[in-house]
Amino acid sequence: MARRRLAALLVVVATLLVVVGLPLDHAHRTTRPAQIGAHAEALLEEPVVRTALIADATDSVTGAVADASGAPDATVRPAVSPLVPRVVDAPAFRPAWRAAARRAVRDLRDPDRRRIAFRVTDLAAVTTAATGPLPAVIGTGLQAAGDVDLAGFTRSRADAERTARADELSALGRPALGAAVLLVLLALVLSSRRRSTLVGVGVGAVVAGVAVVVVELVGRSALLSGVSDVSDRRVTAAVWDELLGGLRTEAVVLAAVGVAVAGIAAALRPQAPPVRGPRGPVAPGGPLHPAAPSGPRRPRRAAR
Repeated sequence: MARRRLAALLVVVATLLVVVGLPLDHAHRTTRPAQIGAHAEALLEEPVVRTALIADATDSVTGAVADASGAPDATVRPAVSPLVPRVVDAPAFRPAWRAAARRAVRDLRDPDRRRIAFRVTDLAAVTTAATGPLPAVIGTGLQAAGDVDLAGFTRSRADAERTARADELSALGRPALGAAVLLVLLALVLSSRRRSTLVGVGVGAVVAGVAVVVVELVGRSALLSGVSDVSDRRVTAAVWDELLGGLRTEAVVLAAVGVAVAGIAAALRPQAPPVRGPRGPVAPGGPLHPAAPSGPRRPRRAAR
């Protein structure tokens, strides 16, 4: 009985570790440099993100060119506005955008960074490669501007510190998942009724998967409720779904695997124990008593 209770406790602890470790590990993997560039490029295919980027980039490029060339905004903006969508949609812009996203995420982890910007290096060369020769005022202004912040935001000191702590915490996701696997194996080794323990493991996987989905949806709703502007809310939702939509999928797969494991384990019938006869154990379904010896019996002698 004590071993069964210990095995059940190990399964419960493993379930809690999965609920905590799966989101942390997903966040850690998603924000690595090799992954964030691909996610940033995928976001360019989202209409709301593309529209917001074009609007911010038009303002940024117009200001940079006006400051560098000395021309008024009213003169620069009509020349910049038709170029920005062509640049954003051009294949030559994709490597520069991925590099800008990687730099922005690196700055995001720095608690001393208040301004997080998607800065494109040598925007004049990128624009020329995307659109061909530029008008004189645009080309001269972009060459003088050099690197241009196409989009960005400013955060508070408290937000910067919370982001840094969250990034450090996300590194614990994979060890937590590894510990959960070890606890499950230990529970199966210690349990005196492995079939029941395996059913509990499946149920725990279902609970963990459902809990992760619920936490992800609640977090998404809470984040979007704090964004007042409709356009910003749509962009935030698109970014959340791109970065954390895979977590939802992983949680659903985990729950489905848990259902399969619990169902298969419950369908397996335990092996019947051997039946003990008068002369030792007898195989199930066998005779309970040994067969009587064949041949005539010898009569007993009467006692004198």
